[in-house]
Amino acid sequence: MRRHRHNPSPEPTNEDAIPTRVALDIAALALEQAKATGTPCAIAGGLAMQLYGDLRSTKDVDVVADAELDIPGKKHSLSFGGYCYRVPHPTWGYVNLDVITRSDQWSKLYQAAIIAPRLVNTKHGRVPVISPEYLVILKYLAKRSKDQLDFEYLVTTPKMVNREKVFEIIASLFSDDAAYLLSEEIDQEISIADWDKSRERPKYLPLKRP
Repeated sequence: MRRHRHNPSPEPTNEDAIPTRVALDIAALALEQAKATGTPCAIAGGLAMQLYGDLRSTKDVDVVADAELDIPGKKHSLSFGGYCYRVPHPTWGYVNLDVITRSDQWSKLYQAAIIAPRLVNTKHGRVPVISPEYLVILKYLAKRSKDQLDFEYLVTTPKMVNREKVFEIIASLFSDDAAYLLSEEIDQEISIADWDKSRERPKYLPLKRP
């Protein structure tokens, strides 16, 4: 009886979280293309959170760009602007790379975020990442459960976010009324995050002396 050789699919299952090293390799492709064309571009999403020390996982790679990038691979459009590419990785398989070019009401905010990134040291050198201050605003506006967790991590991690700068960014990009309302909402969410953080039990409780 002839046996058929099994060729496993190179694509990871939907349950697979992408290692940071793999995500960085994929992001580097977009950043190199952006640099070659002079297009402002910065890492966002779960990879940005990992580069800022968060342990949360991600299943795709997000970068924000000022224009579409010429990246090979099958792609489909994103509803809020940009494209998702299926990019091969030599040791992992195919990875979804979202190149976000916002074309909605938040486009001005995203454009401002990519021209003032934070440079983070990685194995690919210093790479541009959406700054924690801009991420706080973007995560609050996204309002998904994972974005709420990211928001809490950013604002409660010591020396991560300049809170005054968050409100300065809002004031510079929104009308007076909109800036006031958004600042009030974010300030309230920060207070709640601070309160929740203060109530966390330490991992190791001191031993009680007899």
